[in-house]
Amino acid sequence: MENFQAFPTSIQAIFTKQWVIYQVPRYQRPYSWKEDKLNAFWEDLNDEENVYFLWTIVLSVEDFWKTWIKEVIDWQQRLLTIAIFYCVVRDILSEIKAHEHKILIHTQYISQKNLDLEDSFRMIAGKNIKKFFEDNILAEGRKDLEKVECHNNEEKLVIKNYSFFKEKIVEQLESITDRNDKIKYLTSLIKEKIDKLELVLIEVANDADAFTFFETLNARWMELAPADVLKNLLFKKIKDKDAEKIEESRNKMCLNLMNWDEQADITKFIRHYWLSTHSHINEKKLYDAIKKDSDNTSIYYTNLLNTLLKESENYKKIIFPKYDDREKKYLNIYKSLYSLSILWVKQPNSIFLSILRILNKPNYDEIYSTKLLIEWFKWIEYFTFCFTTVSGKSPSPLERLYGNFWRQIDTAKDRSELNNILNQFKKELEEKYPTKEWFIADFEKSIIYGSWKQTNIIRYVLEKINYSTDEETFDNVSIEHILPQNPDSKRNLSKDDIVDYVNLIGNLIPLSTKI
Repeated sequence: MENFQAFPTSIQAIFTKQWVIYQVPRYQRPYSWKEDKLNAFWEDLNDEENVYFLWTIVLSVEDFWKTWIKEVIDWQQRLLTIAIFYCVVRDILSEIKAHEHKILIHTQYISQKNLDLEDSFRMIAGKNIKKFFEDNILAEGRKDLEKVECHNNEEKLVIKNYSFFKEKIVEQLESITDRNDKIKYLTSLIKEKIDKLELVLIEVANDADAFTFFETLNARWMELAPADVLKNLLFKKIKDKDAEKIEESRNKMCLNLMNWDEQADITKFIRHYWLSTHSHINEKKLYDAIKKDSDNTSIYYTNLLNTLLKESENYKKIIFPKYDDREKKYLNIYKSLYSLSILWVKQPNSIFLSILRILNKPNYDEIYSTKLLIEWFKWIEYFTFCFTTVSGKSPSPLERLYGNFWRQIDTAKDRSELNNILNQFKKELEEKYPTKEWFIADFEKSIIYGSWKQTNIIRYVLEKINYSTDEETFDNVSIEHILPQNPDSKRNLSKDDIVDYVNLIGNLIPLSTKI
């Protein structure tokens, strides 16, 4: 790196620096702090110690003397969360009519007047939530958060986290009756807690140094997700004029990997794609493998991004399978994928990506046969149930076994070659199957009513027993006990009498929710 500076500082110095604005750049990941991190942050604030060392904040100061903006290379999640916290304290002060204190918090930590006497917020969130964050969090005024319309997960988290801090603080205020004591408590949260949070500030001179530092943080200290570092690499290698296109493609990829509020692990997706097209690699070495494979050109990384965007559509079908929007001839494939999502096994995902690529080829059925492709899914589904779900063996070592086949599937020229690969695959799996005696013994111990996960597995087993047709599924059934878990006095049985068998699968029956 050409130039960087490092020195100790505090949160107070960061947020009260005159004229300085902190901006989350386009290549940063979305705001993602959830309740576990908020709880840890709140506990830190209520620790008896007066001074805390949190970590290192990295800023890029290129163009600072022109714009007064410093870009947040690392620590944006905490900075946005702290900005939310300041706003909560300010708004509660407003509610208890502590107007002077409210104005002080707003003008010192949240906003400052520019030469046109307009509000200039000290913290600029990422592009996706910038206006939302300013309108609903940073701006003054009473907030009716229940009426705020959220358009994505980031916005939902912002509102949820604002509510989290407000509930925590209001709960503490309930035990304080005097208004002046309430003001003292609120200001002490900032003066005695937030202001004294200590950290090391590192400022890098330009974007090139920022990207290099970001990679170095990942390699040596911070263990950032490969997906985050890869995004950094894409922004670095693809031409500046295409930056908006990168962000748009990445957002589409994230959208493809969402199911309602559930976001798939993007790093796992990229790794499974890489496994299906290249060599076996663990997650920590993924970024280096991609970088090593490249020819270091803008075209390579543009093509990689376009490929990942396309592959993300297939990956969603694997991890969030749905019956209702699939062609009938593919129904068995998606039933197997749905079953495997219930069985909680991810190791075969790379094989499935390879097979779905075949399904996307023109005239694939004339060359490969749908029936043969379906057989791959069925074999993996049934093997997973016997080997992992019932017998409790770890599926992780199987990833290398699968790895011997997924790249062969991609290069198979016709159904004959694909059939030969499948027969060899079956042979290797058969060698690992448990014996019938072991399977029965393990089944009696493992298929027991209990957790949500176990109930879904029981639903899966009962569906296989009750229906052989392709159309029937147990999507809308309830698993009920024949002999109840809490027998009444008429049965002359106690809980102790039935404890050994009441939750076994033989005492369970699927009923429609209507019944």
